[in-house]
Amino acid sequence: MKKLLLLLIFNFSFLFVNCFSQQYGWIDINSNDPDFINDTVIVLDKTR
Repeated sequence: MKKLLLLLIFNFSFLFVNCFSQQYGWIDINSNDPDFINDTVIVLDKTR
């Protein structure tokens, strides 16, 4: 019974890991590239 329970836990954990890894693979990160080669984003910290 203990081996069956461990097998079920292993199968479901593998299923969740597989689904989450595919979810991040679907995101197109190339669309976040700037339009120009020398285009940069400057973040100013005004809390100081």
